Amino acid sequence: MREERHRRAPFATDSARRMHLENQERYPVGIPAEKVLTEVDAAPATEISRPVDLTHLARQTFGQRELEQEVLRLFLRHTSIHLARLKASADPAGRRAAAHFIKGSARGIGAWQVATAADIVERAPDREGEAIETLSAAIAEANAFISTLLDE
Repeated sequence: MREERHRRAPFATDSARRMHLENQERYPVGIPAEKVLTEVDAAPATEISRPVDLTHLARQTFGQRELEQEVLRLFLRHTSIHLARLKASADPAGRRAAAHFIKGSARGIGAWQVATAADIVERAPDREGEAIETLSAAIAEANAFISTLLDE
């Protein structure tokens, strides 16, 4: 029943439908987190070392190239706005909110280094310096990578 419902779901391409069904088989509901983390650790180094996980991005956008580009443009725009807010804010709650927004955006496109750095800032918004600089560097690296993708 579940598979039939997903076969009828509208997908942009057949490959997006196949990827969706493979993910349903690979990560069924209720799978232990340890198994998923083990598979992530075993992923090819090229996917992990990239500033943006392109496989994750393709899953999030159902393989629609135009949607990928729009989401990446939004990420570029919003991370620069929220990073500036984070740096300018003297209020820990303001820093926490900006870091939380960046973390969510980064997770959405698969910018795992940015998400991790933003999570550290969000958990300790009173910390100055190193955590924010690490986040800033991760955003710069991701944005440079995204810019090269959008120029193609």
